[in-house]
Amino acid sequence: MKIGIGKAHGKIILIGEHAVVYGTRAIAIPFFNTKVLTKVWENEENYIRSEIYTGSLKDARNDIESIQSLINELQLKLELPNLFYDIDSNIPVSSGMGSSAAVASSIVEAVYNFKDIELSDKTRFEWTQFAERIAHGNPSGIDAQTTTHNHAIIFQKNYGMLKFNVQLDAYLIVGESGEKGNTKEAVSAVRRLIEEENKQGLINDIGIQVEECYESIISRDIVAVGNTLTKAQKKLKELEVSTKRLDKMVELALENRALGAKLTGGGRGGCVIALSEDIMTAEIIKNKWMKFTNKPAWILYLGEELI
Repeated sequence: MKIGIGKAHGKIILIGEHAVVYGTRAIAIPFFNTKVLTKVWENEENYIRSEIYTGSLKDARNDIESIQSLINELQLKLELPNLFYDIDSNIPVSSGMGSSAAVASSIVEAVYNFKDIELSDKTRFEWTQFAERIAHGNPSGIDAQTTTHNHAIIFQKNYGMLKFNVQLDAYLIVGESGEKGNTKEAVSAVRRLIEEENKQGLINDIGIQVEECYESIISRDIVAVGNTLTKAQKKLKELEVSTKRLDKMVELALENRALGAKLTGGGRGGCVIALSEDIMTAEIIKNKWMKFTNKPAWILYLGEELI
């Protein structure tokens, strides 16, 4: 039996979410602690087996509409037979870690692998963006890029990505809040604030903080990096994409000697990140978060090259 295989991983936006939709740059890193593996093989009907949904593709629920549309379009354009899609993912859904993009990307790779068709980065990105537009409305493209590349990127909509070296003697703590985020709703709410309440200045401020963060990473100034994260969180809160629970997680991190902390991803739920200068502080923050949320948290050492 012929099997096609596709892989992708989670992502973390260090800084620049929401503003990146409006043309500023954003910084993101791959998050290998969370991954997705998709296997496909010929079947009597298109069928999905996943944590979110298991069953016939034609009977799929609305919450996987983007994947349903992607599979249908791939089948049409590539003249695919009906396939069984076995999707194994440990990327938390609606968390800001790029779950929808990673799953879409892994499906694309699995299908092209099944058909023995060479898959370019450009084609993979375009197919993933096809699904992301259905899932999120107006995606910047940063999720589609970061979930399939093994290096840190600074990304700008319509200009693409630049890979660069994130090598900081510091630790990034990532924690689930337990609240499900909704990127499409958050993006729409931000658009309303900009168009109806003249909040474009907040977007511009985040753009400035992205550039400050980038320069601080290049100069290895972890204190300055942390400061930009916290400043960005204040702007995201003013854009109404933070929540009381996310705010509390940020507060807990800062109270326990984090260099900076903020939500990551679309907000309105999802995850929070914090930066610490030593592993002991990172462990304390991780444990504080897990006790508060009863959800997982991870620690990523940034001293290894992410390029």
